[in-house]
Amino acid sequence: MGKQDIERAIEALKHPNRGIRVEAIRVLIAIGEPAIKPLIPLLNDPEHTIAVGAAAALGGIGEPAIKPLIDEFDDPETRNLCAAVLAMMGEPAIPALIEKMKDADKDVMNLIARTLERMGEPAVNPLIELLHDSTYRSFAAFSLGEIGVPAIPALIETLRSEDKEILAHCATALGLIGAPAVTPLLQALHDQDLQVGAALALIHMGDSVIAALNNALESEKDEVVSKVIKHIIRKIEQE
Repeated sequence: MGKQDIERAIEALKHPNRGIRVEAIRVLIAIGEPAIKPLIPLLNDPEHTIAVGAAAALGGIGEPAIKPLIDEFDDPETRNLCAAVLAMMGEPAIPALIEKMKDADKDVMNLIARTLERMGEPAVNPLIELLHDSTYRSFAAFSLGEIGVPAIPALIETLRSEDKEILAHCATALGLIGAPAVTPLLQALHDQDLQVGAALALIHMGDSVIAALNNALESEKDEVVSKVIKHIIRKIEQE
């Protein structure tokens, strides 16, 4: 397929008939990488169906479209649609998104964090890595909290850190996850290396965990852990 095929498919993408547009998307996906450059400008088309059709074609083309889509993050008019396509692509887009963060403003950093968040579990470890960089950790913590349950094991493991800022952001993320993180955090109190971070996370959760803490205290046989749980309860009640 050559240039004329691409031009015809692009024109068909603008057709009012949905069936013709769907077929155009299929053809553009089959054409692959050569279709990327003419598709990118259509992401900014005022006609919604054309912009969405172009996004669908780029998403179908896959990995060759990742960098061109990320480059569009600098355009406020197209960045949200590009982010949605990259989120659907999932894991293959993660390294390029992380790289883009390095020269991005706060709006783009936030968009990248939200894009990673939408990918779910594949984005957990890359986001954990971002917790170790003061520039990105607040974005990463929020996204990990929004990912939820799949992020719990990695967040709890990160509580081994001796960096107070990292611990604070892990606590924020676990607090956003809420109830599903309580039992793993109570278990983490039995690990001396996790104890401080787990206690901080439980304190961050506030009144919502008092009942669970009291229940744990009733059955806890480890004297040190019992003291830690009592300390957590006192701190929550003082706040």
